[in-house]
Formats: sequence, structure tokens, C-alpha cells
Amino acid sequence: MTIVQRLAALVCSCQLARVSSEDYINGGQLASKPTGTYCGTVVGASDVHLKLAVLSHRTVNITAEVDGLTLVCENEPYEIVNGEFRILRQMHNQSCVRQQLEKFDHNPEHVHVVFDAKTDDLSIAAPSAQPVHLTHRSCTASATSRRLMGQPFGEYCGTVEGVVDVDVRFNIKDEFHADVTAHVYGLTLVCENEQFELDKGAFKVTVAPETDCVGQQFQNFGQNPTETHVKYDAKADQLALTAPAAKPLVLTHSACKPKSKQATKTFVDSAPPKGSFCGVVTGNVAVSVKITILDDSHLNVHTHIFGLVLDCDNESYYMSNGKLKLHHLTSTNSCVRQQFENFDQSPEHVLVVYRPGRNLLQISAPATRGVVDLTPAACSMTHRRLEQVPVIV
Repeated sequence: MTIVQRLAALVCSCQLARVSSEDYINGGQLASKPTGTYCGTVVGASDVHLKLAVLSHRTVNITAEVDGLTLVCENEPYEIVNGEFRILRQMHNQSCVRQQLEKFDHNPEHVHVVFDAKTDDLSIAAPSAQPVHLTHRSCTASATSRRLMGQPFGEYCGTVEGVVDVDVRFNIKDEFHADVTAHVYGLTLVCENEQFELDKGAFKVTVAPETDCVGQQFQNFGQNPTETHVKYDAKADQLALTAPAAKPLVLTHSACKPKSKQATKTFVDSAPPKGSFCGVVTGNVAVSVKITILDDSHLNVHTHIFGLVLDCDNESYYMSNGKLKLHHLTSTNSCVRQQFENFDQSPEHVLVVYRPGRNLLQISAPATRGVVDLTPAACSMTHRRLEQVPVIV
């Protein structure tokens, strides 16, 4: 064997050793390509729960849950190029993934998925969303596994007994986000994606007071949110809530079951709203609002503020668990969003709920005084009278 042949053999053996060490990880587990199912939650304007099931080295099923909707794209062809996970049809107009992203005003070209062979997980980066890792472990995470790690997870419910009884529901979605729902005076108040952290078991809000939805709802009813405390008991897997002028309360998983089933049935069986709904939303100023439902997917929004008439016609919407939501609210081209931003307001925390039993829409927002009813009867007011609604300062 010549010197050249010996060198060539040595190079080949080194390359084989390098490939072998990179392909086998954690006790000989092959992770050169993604296999199995990966799950995680993309946190943004609306949380998106993702599940990617790798069928083979060429195809994948993708399931997304967002705002109560389940979106599925099956047998999507993919490839791995320099670690990047690429859906081959993503740029085609007929691509299922592209169509679903565009429904929510996301450009598929700005969404990037990378496979990490060393950790065997997928990472997703997208505009207006926090980076997220999709892992195998997240697909099997449950309340039991989270409890073993000393972390709250899932729904905790109970009734605060005081001058007025308040039904409270905490839905802990991950280590840093929770949905908080309260029923009081026949009203339903919802704060989604509240940011928190645990400090020795005590819940602490991690957002500025002026953008804290829960804090502002307290203030709408003349209450001080800093006097209410919530603490997690890891041993019992329950929440303890204390507040002035109220009995100490324990929130448990079992207290959620009867109400959640009843609420789900009510929302599923109810018909969508029809016609026009009007009312006056009061806060720092008074705004007269008229929402006209055109069909099952389009509506008009008509408002009067500061003597101005603002119209947003043919807005695309959908119903999710009784909530009326606009499809393109996160887009800078959204008429409703532009009108909010013209007055230095954000539409994300505005909640519109349809009450079929009373045939009305209810609006709540951090800057409003309680919950406002929009009714068909209020639309009988003339435009002249609506324009003369007094400004509240």
C-alpha cells in the first residue's frame, strides 16, 4: 500500500468515526433525523398548541389548536437542509400549511423550524411570538407529571364567598401563562395569557400594572388587586386564595368538572348571533358601538367617539366557545386594529362574548368600567342620539 493509499484510508476512517459519534447520542440513540411526535405551545397574541407527528423521513402530520379550533395538515412532505425543517409545499398557494398560516395573517416564509440532532427537538421562530421548543416530553406531559415536578398545571376552580360570591377558574397553561375566568353579577370576565411566576409557591404577576388584565378588572369593581393572594400547594396540588372581606378559598381540579361540562354544552348548542347589537362602552371616554352580524363569518363595526364616526365593514370573524373573535386582528392591515391604535389602545384584551339566552353581546376590556351589554333594543336609538352620548372624563 502506497503512502497516498494509507492517507486516504486514514481520512475515510476518521470521517466514519465522526459521523458515528454525531449520529448516536445519549447511549446510542440515533437522532440524525426527527422521529416520533413533537409537541409545544407557541405563545403570542393567541396561543397555538402544536403537534408534529413524523410519519417517515419524507412526510409529517401537523396539528394546531388555536382559539378553540383544531387545524390539521396531513402527509406534508418535508426535508432537512442544514438542520432546517422545511415543508416542501409551504410556498405553494395550495399548501395546507401556507393556507392555515395566512388565515391568521402569518407569512409562512417568516416561520422557521430547526431540528437539533443533539437534543432531538424542534425549535420554532416566528414574528410576534416567543421562540418555542417542540419536544417528545411535551406530548406526554400531564397534570400528574407536572405535579411530580412541583408545578401547577390544568384547571383549578372554586367560589369566593364574600359580600358577592365570585366563581373563579384558573387554567394554568405552562410555567409562565394562565387564563383567569371569573363569574360575578351574572357576568363572565376573562383574562387570557396572564403572565406570572412562582415565588416560593406564591403567584406573582410579571407584567406592568397598566397592562395587567386581572388587576384592571379588580379596579373596575373598586378592589385593590395587591390585597388578593394566590399560593400553590404542591403536596395537595391545589391553589389557596385569600382576599379582604372574603373567606379563604381552596381552588381544586375536582371543582371544575361539573361547570366545565355545562359551559361546554351551552356554547356548543347555542346558535350564532344575528342582526345588530348596540350599546355605550364607558371608560376614560364614552364610545357608542354598533356591531351588525352580516352572516356566519362577516360583520360590520360602527362606532362614535369624540364626534367622529368610525366604520369597519365586512370584517371576518369566527366564534370560539361563545367568544366572537376577528380573524385578522393581529394584522397591521386590520381596520379594527388601526382604529384602536389611532387612540393609543390595543385590541388584544378586548373580549366580546355572545349570550344566546339573553340574545346580547357583552364587551369587557381593561379600560372599561365593568362589562357592557350590547343589545338589539339599544339600536333603536337614532344616530343623532348616539352622537350626543356625553364624554366621561
